[in-house]
Amino acid sequence: MLPLTFSTYLWAGYQVVCQTIRRRHYKQILQSLFPTATVAVYQVKTGENLEQLDSVPHSSSTLEFEDDFVRLYKLRPVKEVNISSWTCYTSSPVTQDSRESSPENIYVVVETRHLVHKENKGTQPDLKVHVFSLGQPVAWKSSDHFDVLVSCNLSGLIQMVDAFGQNRLHLDEDLKVKGFATIQPSGLPQPVYDRHEEAQALAHGEATTVSKSFLTSRCPEYMLQTNPPSFSSKRQQALSDESRKKATKPPNILVYCGADERSFQTYASVKASLSLCVNTDVYIIYHLTHAEMLYAPWIENTALLLLSSCPDLLPAVEHKIDEFVFKHKGSLLSFDTSVESCFAHKVSDTTKDKSQLYTFQLDDQHTVTCLKGNSFYTKRQEGVSEILVPTEDSHSDNDMWKRALIMKINFHNGGVVIISQLVFERDPAHSAVDSSSFIALKSSNTARLAALKHVLTSMGMNVSLRANPDLTPCFLLSQKQDLRRKFLGSVHRKLNKESVLQSQHLNLTFLEKVDVSKQVSPNLLPVITADDSVDKRLLNGFAEKDYWRHLETTRLGQIVLYTDVITSTMHVFDGMLFSLPHGLSPVAIAGRQTGGRGRGGNMWLSPLGCAMFTFPLSFDIDSEMGRRVPFLQHLVSTAVVHGIRTLPGCQDLNLRLKWPNDIYYGKEMKLGGVIVTSTVMGSTVYSTIGCGVNVANSDPTICVNDIIQLSNRSKKSSGDAIPLLSPAGVIARTLTTLESLLAEFENYGHIPFCETYYKYWLHGGIQVSLNLETSEGRGQGEVIGLDEYGFLRVCKSSGETISVQPDGNSFDMLQNLVYCKRR
Repeated sequence: MLPLTFSTYLWAGYQVVCQTIRRRHYKQILQSLFPTATVAVYQVKTGENLEQLDSVPHSSSTLEFEDDFVRLYKLRPVKEVNISSWTCYTSSPVTQDSRESSPENIYVVVETRHLVHKENKGTQPDLKVHVFSLGQPVAWKSSDHFDVLVSCNLSGLIQMVDAFGQNRLHLDEDLKVKGFATIQPSGLPQPVYDRHEEAQALAHGEATTVSKSFLTSRCPEYMLQTNPPSFSSKRQQALSDESRKKATKPPNILVYCGADERSFQTYASVKASLSLCVNTDVYIIYHLTHAEMLYAPWIENTALLLLSSCPDLLPAVEHKIDEFVFKHKGSLLSFDTSVESCFAHKVSDTTKDKSQLYTFQLDDQHTVTCLKGNSFYTKRQEGVSEILVPTEDSHSDNDMWKRALIMKINFHNGGVVIISQLVFERDPAHSAVDSSSFIALKSSNTARLAALKHVLTSMGMNVSLRANPDLTPCFLLSQKQDLRRKFLGSVHRKLNKESVLQSQHLNLTFLEKVDVSKQVSPNLLPVITADDSVDKRLLNGFAEKDYWRHLETTRLGQIVLYTDVITSTMHVFDGMLFSLPHGLSPVAIAGRQTGGRGRGGNMWLSPLGCAMFTFPLSFDIDSEMGRRVPFLQHLVSTAVVHGIRTLPGCQDLNLRLKWPNDIYYGKEMKLGGVIVTSTVMGSTVYSTIGCGVNVANSDPTICVNDIIQLSNRSKKSSGDAIPLLSPAGVIARTLTTLESLLAEFENYGHIPFCETYYKYWLHGGIQVSLNLETSEGRGQGEVIGLDEYGFLRVCKSSGETISVQPDGNSFDMLQNLVYCKRR
């Protein structure tokens, strides 16, 4: 998906008549479309004189566009995009010799989304401005959204911006324009047809019934009737030559989820699971919409077709799938659809309840629990059948009569089909209606993904791990300029001659703007400090507005160091820990981590959607907190849970605390954890706190939004539904709650805090095993609370109360091996 670089600058009510304001808006929009451009804006004064509103660029800058209000220098597109996997429209103006962007030849990607069934289609027909009336269509690409590449001049682009700002920009009746971005295209889009004659027919508007039916849904009628006048014969010949070649798109995994409006939501869940199982450097996962299933030329470049949540298929759809498997030797993975009767005998099992939970043993390590349909399969004569998962009552004496819940069929032509009555292609917990089934399904989520991976492997799919994403620079964000200056002043005093802040694990270099010569590495992190240099495309994992909306602190988190991809946030503050201004506690936030860690050296999986953050704190050694530093991990984990559960509607969410530093859903599944490292220097305790919480990442285990969705499904009214949370919002909420808890702790001591802590913890009254390290050897005890230093207080069978600490087990403290606390 291409980053949309300027949608945030546009708002309703953008009026053409407001000339001066409009030109100022142009500056914001144009600079986001062309980040390297210099824009000078003018306004008309009395007597037609021009008043300069902005500084004039250096005289050596190249003036590339000028009118009465705007002068543009050094126009460059946002990024280069290879469009070889795109499909061309009736003709392609992109050729090897015609690619450079200029004010008269700008390439713009227009991104749309499908309107849902009940959504208002909006603008009156006579007010609509069609994208293709302002630029020539080049190519299209469809997945969970629909992108169109158009070529236009700068005037056309400005008109697009104007129409979009007034909600008048239009592409198709069932599509809504979301935004657009300038690109520099490379490669040639693929023709819709492999045969030269069909390509020529299409270029002249003589498409077949099927092809025109598909294109009509994407292109206005006038574009199908004639060639655009700007298409040269040379470009037509390039298209003709290219159309003779067989398509060379990367292998696609297509997911078809039926024709109803819920198909997009189902696809998102399937894609999330597939992305964790296949090598996404090898495959591109697309949503095959119903219209595209019937009309688009998807068959040739499809490595796998997956069918989910569409039990009753139309005959036309079944015909396309049949053609894919038998004629084109395709690979099909189907989960309880009607087309399965073409490949095996599908029998309804009336003795079983539909959608019951079913458990099977995948291998020695994985026991899978998932939802099961109400049918089973038996073999047919066609193809070579293999039962992957039998029913519990399958006969063992005669293979022909065995009943299967998952069956694989290899056909002699090379096609392969796997059909399944078990739901493991998407997270089945979203279908759970009660807590017990939700827990059973979520507890088996890792095993479910292992089952999906096993099935994909048996079909010859590449399931090797993809390479870690590239590391990205860090951006300094703040809404308080005095704190920004204070922070940077403290940092600059620590820089060496090369302007690098050195530390043992991670060096930081502070730059005003992005410098391509400063490559990001595991040992060097560029930090971009200028407000106007924040590249919104590199804030993909951070909902900045959500963060500031939830942040209500005076010192915690008012300075943010955000990076999309980093090895670990734990080392960001190593080089400045002892020199930060008193009372200032910045926070480092990551969209993803490639080397996150937890307690005892455990690795912490860090997918997108997980809240991952680190921040420093310091205390006087004689303060209440300084004397009881072990409480710090309890304070932070409590801040996470208390911060969420005090949100409207969230008070009953079963988020709990597991001593000493884990965040749980009930007693069953871990949602997150806290790690604290502390150093004493002089009279000050310096601590670095790292925290990771699964907020919006359902896979590979469970997240907070899963729990919210379970709660919402039980509510009688949709008006009572709890909004889903973002990682940024949870981080801000945690810091806000923590600042309040720290102040209370300092003023009133640990006892009032423990009352809050006990509301959420899991351990009151539980029995634990004790390694007493005395002549008593091992024994039993009952947990009764925390002592004055944050360790567990346990009552031995003899009635004696002792304090204990973890045994160093890096996997699970509740394996009940704890050591005595010696003093």
